[in-house]
Amino acid sequence: MNVPIERDELALETRDGIAWITFNRPQKANALTAEMMHGLERALAACEADAAARALVLSGAGTRVFSAGADLTVAPEDARSRRARFAAALLALLDFSKPSVAAVNGAACGAGMMLALACDAMVIAESARFSLPEITKGQPTLPGITIVSQRFGSAVAADLSLSGRFVGAEEAFRRGFAPLPVASGELADRARELALALGRHDASVYAQDKRWLNRALRKELVSAIKASTRLRRS
Repeated sequence: MNVPIERDELALETRDGIAWITFNRPQKANALTAEMMHGLERALAACEADAAARALVLSGAGTRVFSAGADLTVAPEDARSRRARFAAALLALLDFSKPSVAAVNGAACGAGMMLALACDAMVIAESARFSLPEITKGQPTLPGITIVSQRFGSAVAADLSLSGRFVGAEEAFRRGFAPLPVASGELADRARELALALGRHDASVYAQDKRWLNRALRKELVSAIKASTRLRRS
Protein backbone atom coordinates (compact mmCIF):
# COMPACT_ATOMS: atom_id res chain seq x y z
CA MET A 1 0.00 0.00 0.00
CA ASN A 2 1.00 3.67 -0.28
CA VAL A 3 1.14 5.81 2.83
CA PRO A 4 -1.40 8.61 2.10
CA ILE A 5 0.80 11.70 2.27
CA GLU A 6 1.03 14.63 -0.06
CA ARG A 7 1.90 13.60 -3.63
CA ASP A 8 2.72 10.03 -2.54
CA GLU A 9 6.31 11.07 -1.82
CA LEU A 10 6.78 8.06 0.43
CA ALA A 11 5.55 4.57 -0.40
CA LEU A 12 4.99 1.52 1.79
CA GLU A 13 4.53 -1.94 0.33
CA THR A 14 4.66 -5.29 2.14
CA ARG A 15 5.54 -8.38 0.14
CA ASP A 16 7.04 -11.75 1.02
CA GLY A 17 7.32 -10.83 4.68
CA ILE A 18 9.22 -7.57 4.10
CA ALA A 19 7.93 -4.01 4.36
CA TRP A 20 9.54 -1.79 1.72
CA ILE A 21 9.55 1.93 2.55
CA THR A 22 10.70 4.08 -0.36
CA PHE A 23 11.51 7.77 -0.56
CA ASN A 24 9.55 8.46 -3.72
CA ARG A 25 10.68 11.86 -4.92
CA PRO A 26 13.33 11.05 -7.54
CA GLN A 27 12.78 14.26 -9.51
CA LYS A 28 13.97 16.14 -6.39
CA ALA A 29 16.78 13.70 -5.49
CA ASN A 30 14.48 12.19 -2.83
CA ALA A 31 14.99 15.33 -0.72
CA LEU A 32 13.13 15.05 2.57
CA THR A 33 10.12 17.17 3.48
CA ALA A 34 8.13 17.45 6.71
CA GLU A 35 5.31 15.50 5.07
CA MET A 36 7.67 12.67 4.12
CA MET A 37 9.06 12.47 7.65
CA HIS A 38 5.56 12.40 9.11
CA GLY A 39 4.75 9.68 6.59
CA LEU A 40 7.84 7.72 7.65
CA GLU A 41 6.71 7.81 11.27
CA ARG A 42 3.29 6.50 10.29
CA ALA A 43 4.77 3.87 7.99
CA LEU A 44 6.99 2.57 10.78
CA ALA A 45 4.00 2.36 13.11
CA ALA A 46 2.07 0.46 10.44
CA CYS A 47 4.97 -1.98 10.00
CA GLU A 48 5.18 -2.55 13.75
CA ALA A 49 1.51 -3.48 13.80
CA ASP A 50 1.63 -5.65 10.67
CA ALA A 51 2.27 -9.28 11.63
CA ALA A 52 3.00 -10.08 7.98
CA ALA A 53 6.02 -7.75 8.03
CA ARG A 54 8.97 -9.49 9.66
CA ALA A 55 11.52 -6.89 8.56
CA LEU A 56 11.91 -3.54 6.83
CA VAL A 57 13.93 -2.28 3.86
CA LEU A 58 14.39 1.49 3.47
CA SER A 59 15.31 2.69 -0.02
CA GLY A 60 15.21 5.62 -2.42
CA ALA A 61 13.35 5.68 -5.72
CA GLY A 62 15.47 5.72 -8.86
CA THR A 63 19.08 4.69 -9.33
CA ARG A 64 20.98 7.94 -8.71
CA VAL A 65 20.26 8.85 -5.11
CA PHE A 66 19.08 7.32 -1.84
CA SER A 67 18.29 10.77 -0.44
CA ALA A 68 19.93 14.16 -0.88
CA GLY A 69 18.89 14.97 2.69
CA ALA A 70 16.68 17.84 3.80
CA ASP A 71 14.78 19.84 1.20
CA LEU A 72 16.47 23.24 1.52
CA THR A 73 14.06 25.03 -0.81
CA VAL A 74 11.25 25.37 1.73
CA ALA A 75 10.32 28.49 3.70
CA PRO A 76 11.90 29.00 7.16
CA GLU A 77 8.72 28.04 9.01
CA ASP A 78 8.48 24.87 6.93
CA ALA A 79 12.14 24.12 7.64
CA ARG A 80 11.44 24.24 11.38
CA SER A 81 8.58 21.79 10.94
CA ARG A 82 10.77 19.53 8.80
CA ARG A 83 13.54 19.47 11.41
CA ALA A 84 11.08 18.54 14.15
CA ARG A 85 9.51 15.84 12.00
CA PHE A 86 12.93 14.52 11.00
CA ALA A 87 14.03 14.22 14.63
CA ALA A 88 10.87 12.29 15.48
CA ALA A 89 11.25 10.01 12.45
CA LEU A 90 14.94 9.35 13.17
CA LEU A 91 14.16 8.26 16.72
CA ALA A 92 11.18 6.20 15.53
CA LEU A 93 13.43 4.35 13.07
CA LEU A 94 16.01 3.73 15.77
CA ASP A 95 13.24 2.45 18.08
CA PHE A 96 11.66 0.23 15.40
CA SER A 97 11.68 -3.22 17.02
CA LYS A 98 11.94 -5.34 13.87
CA PRO A 99 15.00 -5.77 11.63
CA SER A 100 15.69 -2.76 9.38
CA VAL A 101 17.98 -2.65 6.35
CA ALA A 102 18.95 0.44 4.35
CA ALA A 103 19.40 -0.24 0.62
CA VAL A 104 21.63 2.67 -0.42
CA ASN A 105 21.68 3.49 -4.11
CA GLY A 106 23.66 6.59 -5.04
CA ALA A 107 24.12 9.54 -2.70
CA ALA A 108 23.05 9.47 0.95
CA CYS A 109 23.56 13.00 2.25
CA GLY A 110 22.94 14.67 5.58
CA ALA A 111 19.58 13.60 6.95
CA GLY A 112 19.43 10.85 4.33
CA MET A 113 22.70 9.38 5.58
CA MET A 114 21.50 9.60 9.17
CA LEU A 115 18.34 7.65 8.36
CA ALA A 116 20.40 4.97 6.62
CA LEU A 117 22.64 4.67 9.67
CA ALA A 118 19.64 4.46 12.00
CA CYS A 119 18.83 1.12 10.36
CA ASP A 120 20.30 -2.08 11.78
CA ALA A 121 22.28 -2.85 8.62
CA MET A 122 23.09 -1.46 5.19
CA VAL A 123 23.47 -2.89 1.72
CA ILE A 124 25.14 -0.45 -0.66
CA ALA A 125 25.44 -0.21 -4.42
CA GLU A 126 28.72 0.57 -6.16
CA SER A 127 27.22 4.00 -6.83
CA ALA A 128 26.70 4.75 -3.13
CA ARG A 129 28.24 7.94 -1.74
CA PHE A 130 27.99 9.32 1.78
CA SER A 131 28.23 12.89 3.02
CA LEU A 132 27.46 15.16 5.96
CA PRO A 133 27.54 18.41 3.96
CA GLU A 134 25.98 20.70 6.55
CA ILE A 135 29.26 22.50 7.30
CA THR A 136 29.48 23.64 3.68
CA LYS A 137 26.10 25.34 4.14
CA GLY A 138 27.01 27.04 7.40
CA GLN A 139 24.95 24.66 9.54
CA PRO A 140 25.98 22.35 12.40
CA THR A 141 25.25 18.64 12.21
CA LEU A 142 25.14 17.53 15.84
CA PRO A 143 22.84 14.52 15.23
CA GLY A 144 25.01 13.52 12.26
CA ILE A 145 28.19 13.66 14.33
CA THR A 146 26.46 11.67 17.06
CA ILE A 147 25.18 8.83 14.93
CA VAL A 148 28.39 8.47 12.90
CA SER A 149 30.65 8.59 15.96
CA GLN A 150 28.50 6.08 17.86
CA ARG A 151 28.36 3.71 14.90
CA PHE A 152 31.90 4.06 13.51
CA GLY A 153 34.06 6.16 15.82
CA SER A 154 35.06 9.77 16.27
CA ALA A 155 37.70 9.76 13.50
CA VAL A 156 35.14 8.93 10.83
CA ALA A 157 32.68 11.44 12.32
CA ALA A 158 35.34 14.17 12.32
CA ASP A 159 36.31 13.50 8.71
CA LEU A 160 32.75 13.58 7.40
CA SER A 161 31.38 16.42 9.51
CA LEU A 162 34.35 18.81 9.32
CA SER A 163 35.11 18.34 5.62
CA GLY A 164 31.61 17.94 4.20
CA ARG A 165 33.14 15.79 1.46
CA PHE A 166 31.67 12.75 -0.25
CA VAL A 167 32.99 9.30 0.62
CA GLY A 168 32.48 6.74 -2.14
CA ALA A 169 31.41 3.14 -1.72
CA GLU A 170 34.89 1.63 -1.94
CA GLU A 171 36.38 4.05 0.60
CA ALA A 172 33.41 3.51 2.91
CA PHE A 173 34.04 -0.24 2.73
CA ARG A 174 37.80 0.11 3.32
CA ARG A 175 37.22 2.29 6.36
CA GLY A 176 34.71 -0.12 7.81
CA PHE A 177 31.54 1.94 7.85
CA ALA A 178 29.80 0.25 4.94
CA PRO A 179 29.65 -3.33 3.63
CA LEU A 180 31.18 -4.54 0.38
CA PRO A 181 29.42 -2.72 -2.49
CA VAL A 182 27.25 -4.70 -4.90
CA ALA A 183 26.17 -3.98 -8.46
CA SER A 184 23.19 -1.63 -8.61
CA GLY A 185 21.08 -4.32 -10.26
CA GLU A 186 21.69 -6.65 -7.30
CA LEU A 187 20.91 -4.15 -4.55
CA ALA A 188 17.23 -4.97 -3.99
CA ASP A 189 17.85 -8.72 -3.99
CA ARG A 190 20.73 -8.42 -1.51
CA ALA A 191 18.66 -6.18 0.76
CA ARG A 192 15.79 -8.64 0.57
CA GLU A 193 18.07 -11.58 1.44
CA LEU A 194 19.54 -9.77 4.44
CA ALA A 195 16.15 -8.61 5.70
CA LEU A 196 14.75 -12.13 5.43
CA ALA A 197 17.75 -13.58 7.25
CA LEU A 198 17.41 -11.10 10.12
CA GLY A 199 13.65 -11.59 10.19
CA ARG A 200 14.02 -15.31 10.88
CA HIS A 201 15.28 -14.67 14.40
CA ASP A 202 13.01 -14.72 17.43
CA ALA A 203 11.24 -11.37 17.24
CA SER A 204 11.20 -10.72 20.98
CA VAL A 205 14.88 -11.53 21.46
CA TYR A 206 15.85 -9.44 18.42
CA ALA A 207 13.93 -6.46 19.77
CA GLN A 208 15.55 -6.75 23.21
CA ASP A 209 19.07 -7.00 21.78
CA LYS A 210 18.45 -4.10 19.40
CA ARG A 211 17.11 -1.87 22.16
CA TRP A 212 20.19 -2.60 24.29
CA LEU A 213 22.57 -2.01 21.37
CA ASN A 214 21.00 1.38 20.63
CA ARG A 215 20.54 2.62 24.18
CA ALA A 216 23.64 4.87 24.27
CA LEU A 217 23.10 6.15 20.74
CA ARG A 218 19.49 7.05 21.48
CA LYS A 219 20.41 8.97 24.62
CA GLU A 220 23.11 10.92 22.79
CA LEU A 221 20.84 11.60 19.81
CA VAL A 222 18.17 13.10 22.05
CA SER A 223 20.82 15.38 23.56
CA ALA A 224 22.14 16.33 20.11
CA ILE A 225 18.66 17.12 18.81
CA LYS A 226 17.94 19.36 21.82
CA ALA A 227 21.29 21.12 21.44
CA SER A 228 20.66 21.69 17.73
CA THR A 229 17.30 23.26 18.51
CA ARG A 230 18.89 25.60 21.06
CA LEU A 231 21.62 26.62 18.60
CA ARG A 232 19.09 27.52 15.93
CA ARG A 233 17.11 29.64 18.39
CA SER A 234 20.15 31.55 19.66
